[in-house]
Amino acid sequence: AVGSLARRLGFTQVSLSSEVMPMVRAVPRGYTVCADAYLTPKIHQYLKGFTSGFKGGLKDVDVLFMQSDGGLTPMEQFCGSRAILSG
Repeated sequence: AVGSLARRLGFTQVSLSSEVMPMVRAVPRGYTVCADAYLTPKIHQYLKGFTSGFKGGLKDVDVLFMQSDGGLTPMEQFCGSRAILSG
C-alpha cells in the first residue's frame, strides 16, 4: 500500500524492505532497504553511462554483474542491496 502510493506520487525509486530482503533476521531489513534506496538510483545512473559508451548501447548483449553473494544477475536487475551486502 505504501509503495503503491509512493509510486503514484511520482517517487522514481521505491525500496520496500519486504521486497528487498524478504528473509527476516538474515540481515536487519531496515539497513538493507536504506542501502538499496540510496545505491540503486546511483547504480542505474552509472549503468546508463556505462552502456551509452558502447555502440548500440549493448541492446542485444547479455551483460551480467556479479552480486555481493557471488551470483550473477542481468544488468537490468542489478540493485544497491545486492551490490554491497553479502548473503
